[in-house]
Amino acid sequence: MLIGAAILKMVMVSDAPIDRIVTFKQLGVNVSSDLKWNTHVEAISAKAASRLYFIKQLKWAGAGLSDLLNIYMYCTVICLGVRQSGVAL
Repeated sequence: MLIGAAILKMVMVSDAPIDRIVTFKQLGVNVSSDLKWNTHVEAISAKAASRLYFIKQLKWAGAGLSDLLNIYMYCTVICLGVRQSGVAL
């Protein structure tokens, strides 16, 4: 396999080749073989855009401010996994 200017040898275990992967998700972080953040940032941005669209649809449908805040807090704490002190689940 050729990456940049270096040729990487195939890794073998018991005469069976081990597949190389381009990206994987570990503890909620997308890691790519080139160690760049692009894949992770794109995934988080897509999640945030999806949540924001949902909240905009609720606002358009006439949901009250308290309902919108509750949905926002739910999406922040539960869906995105952000832990904030003082947030009641």
